[in-house]
Amino acid sequence: MINFDGIQKILLFGVLPVIAVIIGIVIMGRASGGQWSKVVTTVAIFLIGAGIAVGAITWINFSGGLVNTVVTAPSALPTK
Repeated sequence: MINFDGIQKILLFGVLPVIAVIIGIVIMGRASGGQWSKVVTTVAIFLIGAGIAVGAITWINFSGGLVNTVVTAPSALPTK
């Protein structure tokens, strides 16, 4: 069984902060060089990518819970 909660925690608290720091350093270097259009593009791409990653993991967790609810619901009904 895949531990999606563990994967989500690793991505949110391990991978994304490191990527954010690296992108922050790149942004500071480009901003000091006057390349603001590249800075805005980099920030937008990072935010969209992070949102997609977090959204995908959240959707996997939600859909797994939904499937478990639908599959186990009929057995919880009283029998005649």
